[in-house]
Amino acid sequence: MAITVDIVSRETVKPSTPTPAQLRSYKLSWIDQNHPIYHLPVVFFYSATPSSAPADVTILKSSLSTVLASFYPLAGRLTGNSLVDCGDQGVEFFEALAPDADLSEILSSDEPNLDELKKFLPCSKGEASCCDSEPTVILSVQATVFRCGGIAVGVCVSHKIADGRSLFSFLQGWAAAARGSFSSEYSPSFDGAAVFPPNENAVPNAAEQPLEKPPQVHKRFVLSGPKIAALREKTASSATRFLAVAALVWRCAVRMRPVARVAVAVVVADTRSRMELRSPNGSFGNCCTAILVGIPIDEVENIAKSDVNENTKYVLEEEMGAAVKRVDTEYVRRLQGEDGWQRELELGWEAVRKCGGATEAGFEMNVFSSWLRLPVYGVDFGWGPAAWACMTRVRPSTTVVMPRPPAAGDPQGMEVWASLEKDEMAELQRELDKLVPLNTVHHVTQP
Repeated sequence: MAITVDIVSRETVKPSTPTPAQLRSYKLSWIDQNHPIYHLPVVFFYSATPSSAPADVTILKSSLSTVLASFYPLAGRLTGNSLVDCGDQGVEFFEALAPDADLSEILSSDEPNLDELKKFLPCSKGEASCCDSEPTVILSVQATVFRCGGIAVGVCVSHKIADGRSLFSFLQGWAAAARGSFSSEYSPSFDGAAVFPPNENAVPNAAEQPLEKPPQVHKRFVLSGPKIAALREKTASSATRFLAVAALVWRCAVRMRPVARVAVAVVVADTRSRMELRSPNGSFGNCCTAILVGIPIDEVENIAKSDVNENTKYVLEEEMGAAVKRVDTEYVRRLQGEDGWQRELELGWEAVRKCGGATEAGFEMNVFSSWLRLPVYGVDFGWGPAAWACMTRVRPSTTVVMPRPPAAGDPQGMEVWASLEKDEMAELQRELDKLVPLNTVHHVTQP
């Protein structure tokens, strides 16, 4: 059933206090510079309960203004590939109504309609340059009130200046302001350009630009903790929940490709916890590095020939796990300095060359990112944790995993948001259907 969402107002919310002149130009780090321009779309759904305060959009606006004074770059505009003009241009805030829909219609759906979910975002598509097709806009918000009194808060933030950790740092600060408890502890450190100095040669990674690919299918899978435990036991590896699932997705994609080519996985890793000197409140900006893992053509052919359930080598889990472990303090130190962008590029191409991908035949690439350690359900505007939080779309050949809602009572479970080619998605569905949940009494959970 289609849900009607009516925009009732649109206004620009500016910081509660003007940004000082000395902070007018915010420098991007080389990691920011390397990012192509697209937006991260996230929607939070909050239920109306007798014990929670009624949804008040006015409070959302005023508290947004308060927190923007501390997160001032979000109210600015991108200027080229090096700076944000922090001139308090403001955040576009859309107020909307879903007059004929109850939140339960969304929460009760086993397979949500992604096109319907995008209606709760302050943009038309929830993908590249989505915010009114203005790539210079950094942040936009939409608050949609349902007939039942529930509310959806949709946020689009430019990935050019913020990663997932930075986004949730802002969201938790905004939520605290809405509850009247915002303090300096929520203010981030804008030291990204000092930690990862910008370089005029650092440009958006060509590998992340949209490619001519076959049409892709976008889907969400819910994996229970017992099912993930079964997957990890079957592989008999020390892989984390995230890497066990990522390896399964990657294996399904590799197996279904009509032509065997070198396979490369990009695993996104946050450098903050691996830094020698850490900012007290965390560095704002993009602080994640891309770890490339390559599988040579002969191994790809072996994977393609074998049944996933009978593949005893599980080379993908082993290679991904080993690559992540290599990202330590010394690894991160190599990425700091003005030539850090070049060092990451060299490390990436070294992985590609080692697996034979630097040839005319090229390679196939999948990207994997985990939000399991982010406070997805720690954004409380005064209504308690969200009943559900979701994204609406991921980029081609990308998989993002998110935690399950607290109300699900499944802290070891996860939601898998994937974009794959049709045959690859069908293979993933078949493999997930085969998993028999493991009795959790006999399973020791790990991160």
